[in-house]
Amino acid sequence: MTDVELAVSFIALLCGLILANVANNLADALRSRRDLPIGFVPWAINFYICVAVINMFASVAGVSFDWSSFGTALIINLCLIAMPYVMVSRLLYPEHKDRWGSIEDYYLANRLLIISIMLVPPVSYALSLLYYTPELVATGPILLFNTLPIVATLIALILVKDVKWHWAGWGFLIIHRIAMTIWLAVATS
Repeated sequence: MTDVELAVSFIALLCGLILANVANNLADALRSRRDLPIGFVPWAINFYICVAVINMFASVAGVSFDWSSFGTALIINLCLIAMPYVMVSRLLYPEHKDRWGSIEDYYLANRLLIISIMLVPPVSYALSLLYYTPELVATGPILLFNTLPIVATLIALILVKDVKWHWAGWGFLIIHRIAMTIWLAVATS
């Protein structure tokens, strides 16, 4: 197995773990939806995570990384990009369901922790692009149009408490992530 095959296999394993975790947690939430309503934000976050994982896999497989520098640093960086999504998909659902009116209420009460963890993947992705892509010119548009709006929106969501702003923010993030995935697919084909 070459270094590239190992890296892509590792990324595929992480992506599969994230998608399975999201599906499992959504199934648990659907089973207990009569006791604890879900709300829009948890659905939006889970959908965002799924699209982000697809985008991550497509970008790592499509962008020309310098695979000659494959090693521990790349694996750590890939974990920093992927593992926060696993954590958030688990943190999004309360253990003590009787304390909350809905999962959305639980999210709003814990938004600082959840969104702070959600900031790790885009920042880590931006740092990996700066380090692993041979020319900075190629990463400029990706950083400007892909990473910056995500980070700015997540920081804004930390600062606001009104659920309607969170609906709008996560809706924007989903649309943005879908647009960036389509753009990446067109740009790399």
